[in-house]
Amino acid sequence: MKTKNIFKWLLLLGVLCILPNQGFAQHHWYGAATYQVSFPLGDTKDFISDVSWRGFGLDFRYSVQKAVTVGFVTGWNIFYEQVNETTQLETNPPGAITALTNRYTNFVPVMINTHYYLGKKGEIRPYAGLSAGGYWVTQELQIGILNIKNDSWEWGVAPEVGIIVPVQRDLAILVAAKYNYLFTDETVFSGTQLQKDIKNSYWGIAVGIAWQSY
Repeated sequence: MKTKNIFKWLLLLGVLCILPNQGFAQHHWYGAATYQVSFPLGDTKDFISDVSWRGFGLDFRYSVQKAVTVGFVTGWNIFYEQVNETTQLETNPPGAITALTNRYTNFVPVMINTHYYLGKKGEIRPYAGLSAGGYWVTQELQIGILNIKNDSWEWGVAPEVGIIVPVQRDLAILVAAKYNYLFTDETVFSGTQLQKDIKNSYWGIAVGIAWQSY
């Protein structure tokens, strides 16, 4: 799946959900669109250590009780780094490549979630939640004219804390921190002698607009 096609579908989904929809209001649907900054951890940081400034999220929640919602979340987080160093090759015999490399990792979560809120509707509301589901992961390594790429679907979880600050009746500011953890994954060298199982993880800070009253 090409990343540009993912972007088109996510953008279309966001536009459709932001448009006025009386059915959502009657059934207590809430949504948010956020800009996200992400910080790589563990095996993710071993491949790309730079902070990601390119990310967005779409969050949709349905109220099942006054303090509880269930829903789903998606988005796109892009990690990139240009590195000029020696890359050790775990081949037989072993070797190394010294070159300028471009490294990319894309995460597209598609997850269900549940959240619990403190406070009352229409007031400032801290909350905690948990998302669970899958991530479409694309990892790419460019060395000169050589381009190595790996796509995979991985399962993971994402605990989250945040706060919702109303600015008017059906509009609020949302700020949240989320820890994304993938149970399994493969390196960009999957299928070669460099194959190694890894566990990607990263912190995400989200700031955005929530519509409909929380």
